[in-house]
Amino acid sequence: MSALRTPDGSSGQKAGQMWCLMCPMPLMLGNLFPVNDECWELLLALLDCMDIIFSPVVSRGETLDLEQLIADHHKLFLELFPDQHLKPKHHFMIHYPLAMWLYGPLIHLWMMSFEAFHNFSCRLCHIICNFQNVAKPLAYQNQMLLCYNLMSRKLLWRKQWK
Repeated sequence: MSALRTPDGSSGQKAGQMWCLMCPMPLMLGNLFPVNDECWELLLALLDCMDIIFSPVVSRGETLDLEQLIADHHKLFLELFPDQHLKPKHHFMIHYPLAMWLYGPLIHLWMMSFEAFHNFSCRLCHIICNFQNVAKPLAYQNQMLLCYNLMSRKLLWRKQWK
């Protein structure tokens, strides 16, 4: 509980963990908040933004809606927490609608799968405990994992083998 009360507001969770926590939160806790609670409205505004940002298909109209949703979210954030400043990630959100307009859905551009792969490599470093030549055992272990996945056909679509 003390991690939730840090001065910078961070929960100490990774991005994927926080996303998995936030998505079902309205279903789990929605009935515990009053109807016009402004903090709850701020969270719901963020979730509305996330729905569009993580959507695999986005229309041009949704990018315009996202622009307004982000502006409303930032305005409400500054009203509720006047002593806090917007963080850089809040500023980056302003650029998402233009990036969606130019490149399409942002879900196709995100780096979460690379982060997961990097996390696997970091955990492997602690297990192997070889810090003189880190690249060699990591390359070997990654080759073994790829070989296992290919042999068990986990990397190939199941429809192809039916």
